[in-house]
Amino acid sequence: MFREPLLTVQEVADRMKVTPRTVGDWIRHDKLRAIKVGRDWRVSVKDLESFANAHANIPSRFGGGGGGVGVGDTGEGHGNGSDESSRRN
Repeated sequence: MFREPLLTVQEVADRMKVTPRTVGDWIRHDKLRAIKVGRDWRVSVKDLESFANAHANIPSRFGGGGGGVGVGDTGEGHGNGSDESSRRN
């Protein structure tokens, strides 16, 4: 049925370098897909990867995910352009 074992909230927290409470908040606010097993929650590796990709600042070259600056989006129009480093190629 499952190709990979499901992760506990603690295992997700360890991988993401956050507290278990933060993971619980993501689950409660429907940001991270999870499966209720008895009183505990479990997260598939695939769902955790999708969550991470969806919150990345640069889209994956391999599809999936999202967020951040898209292909063809130069990000122009942000800030006042007075920063010298923003003019470098």
